[in-house]
Amino acid sequence: MRIEIVPFRLGMPSAVIVLVAGLSACGSQRGGAAPKVPVSVARVERRSVPYELGANGTVEPLRSVDVRPQVNGTILRVHFAEGDEVTAGQVLFEIDPRPYSAALQQAEGKLLGDLTQAASAAREAARYRQLAATNTVTQEDYEQKQATADATAGMVRSDSAAAAIARLNLEYATVRAPIAGRTDASCSTKATSCAPAVMPSCRSSSCGPFWSGSPSPPSICEPCAGGLARR
Repeated sequence: MRIEIVPFRLGMPSAVIVLVAGLSACGSQRGGAAPKVPVSVARVERRSVPYELGANGTVEPLRSVDVRPQVNGTILRVHFAEGDEVTAGQVLFEIDPRPYSAALQQAEGKLLGDLTQAASAAREAARYRQLAATNTVTQEDYEQKQATADATAGMVRSDSAAAAIARLNLEYATVRAPIAGRTDASCSTKATSCAPAVMPSCRSSSCGPFWSGSPSPPSICEPCAGGLARR
């Protein structure tokens, strides 16, 4: 508001007129209309809506396996690249199988020879049992033959176990994926030596579902994990 002082030469009525005019102008500025605000109206209804929560967290697979060689040898072939999706049982590495194939043949040959000796010792023990029953041979002779038959039978069982181990080592020369998933970086390449005590050759992680760790409640993480698993 602005008030001007006017000399009283024109008299009191003029001063009153100026003051009233100033008040009227100020009142017209304050009494302006307020701007209109648009308002939208919708009917209330109940339905499922997406719920998103922004938070920092980690996403990890439920299963992650370090694939390690079970036998020593030279890697001949690598059948995957970093980031490939593999199936359970798929071949990842091929280790030189020649030493393990030779060991298996040796074990099977020894098993075959001991089987022949065991069969012969068993027949000899059975013959001496009949002779001992008719007092043709002494009981001591029969017991010696039976002990020999039992010993050869034990050798056969030991040879069978050695052959099974040799066969298993030959199978281990082919490294396969234990689970279906996506491979990580490979620590071994072609023509390099590997051993069970070294770092894992590769890591296979399942492609889904995932576990999501964050400050959010588990009920919020589960849909998030499901969405990541479908990608």
